[in-house]
Amino acid sequence: MLEFKPETIIALKERYKEAIATAYSTEHISKNPQERPGAKRQHVFDFEDGIRIIVSRDLLKGQEFLHFSGSAMPSIYKGLSDHSLLSRMIINFAKISNYSGKVQLAGFSKEGIPHFYIKLADLN
Repeated sequence: MLEFKPETIIALKERYKEAIATAYSTEHISKNPQERPGAKRQHVFDFEDGIRIIVSRDLLKGQEFLHFSGSAMPSIYKGLSDHSLLSRMIINFAKISNYSGKVQLAGFSKEGIPHFYIKLADLN
């Protein structure tokens, strides 16, 4: 896991397009987890409020999706409801992407990390 390095919203917005420039094959990543976007700084967005989101463009069964997952520094978000935390992740994503449409919660990893997606067709 990369070290938590918070940046301003302006700095995060400047890096956003780089994070979604290349599509990742989910099949390839499942076979090569060391190549996952979360291991690459250009996909990791650490916010000053203690939220981290990892953003990528993913290819799954011939369709492209914008994907992000989220986590939080436990010392900052201790005691918040899960709903509040998920909402904060979506709000922070909107701040850097300027996307205000529907975001789907795909589910949680076995580690409890929430994963969200947006169909790329919905971005146009």
